[in-house]
Amino acid sequence: MDLMSTGEISRDDVTNIRFDVMAAGSDTTAVTMEWAMALLLRNTGAMAKVRAEIDGALGGRESVTADSDVARLPFLQAW
Repeated sequence: MDLMSTGEISRDDVTNIRFDVMAAGSDTTAVTMEWAMALLLRNTGAMAKVRAEIDGALGGRESVTADSDVARLPFLQAW
């Protein structure tokens, strides 16, 4: 914020930078998920293992998973 007080950067610049950082972070996550899915679709054996692991760990429930569920998905974590 020292740059704002000296006039070297404006409030609009700070707002734009914050937006860029947020957008870049969400884009990175989306691209990572897209690549993971593409790789799993190309490797049907791995996809079958992931699906079986998820079905076993989550008991077939269709609700949103929780952070605590991730510990029961070691094969998926390895991907």
